Amino acid sequence: MSMSHDKKIAYPVTGRWWGDPDAEPVPAPAPDENGEIHYQPYSVTIPWEEAWRLNRDVLLADARAVEAGEGVGDSDESNWLTYGVTFVCQFVGALTLACSMLTDLGRRMRAAVDSGEPVLVPDWLAEQGAGLTPEQLPHLVATVLGQRLVTESQEQSEVAARAYAMLTVRAAIAGDHHEFDELVNEQAEPEWLVPGLQDACIAVAVSCAGIGWGEELAPSRVIEMTEYSWTGEQAVGMLQR
Repeated sequence: MSMSHDKKIAYPVTGRWWGDPDAEPVPAPAPDENGEIHYQPYSVTIPWEEAWRLNRDVLLADARAVEAGEGVGDSDESNWLTYGVTFVCQFVGALTLACSMLTDLGRRMRAAVDSGEPVLVPDWLAEQGAGLTPEQLPHLVATVLGQRLVTESQEQSEVAARAYAMLTVRAAIAGDHHEFDELVNEQAEPEWLVPGLQDACIAVAVSCAGIGWGEELAPSRVIEMTEYSWTGEQAVGMLQR
């Protein structure tokens, strides 16, 4: 896989409470005597869209493996995502993926309303979304998912990070800086929050697979067709104090 390791980004990166090197792009280290470059864990900052694409590719591969009845294994991409790039890049990539899937859902529903084409709408969404515009549905879906995960986390402690992360997605998709700051701050350990956010992407994909399509899709198809519709700049705008 080709990565622009030495490409400096012009975007403002905060995340200072997660410590260096998250706060600034890190230049590529010099080659050793054998011409090889060795990266330290969590040391490389990549452009935001590349972070989104890396998260999408890893989640897509995992979803396809699960759907095929196979175990989820390590790959160059998943290892690079988990150990190579900074926590801020992991966070931004996962947050933009979750919010992009939700944004695409709103756009699908808007297109369905405008065209009059019938699409799948689960009963809970038809009931709770009555009177809402298609553009308001992403926040509703994130809210319902968050409530479900919070309830599950009371019985299964391993779901806690996923539930917490889903509340973060809800705050981001709504542009609620106050709620977002309450969740993503100095006390939010990235080693706990980032995997939870990546797991939250799975929950979003599963939910979106049954909303706004002509028929229910496999989650992998939702991930595959997701566009970069909620950007890294928006994520950084939420991170900035």
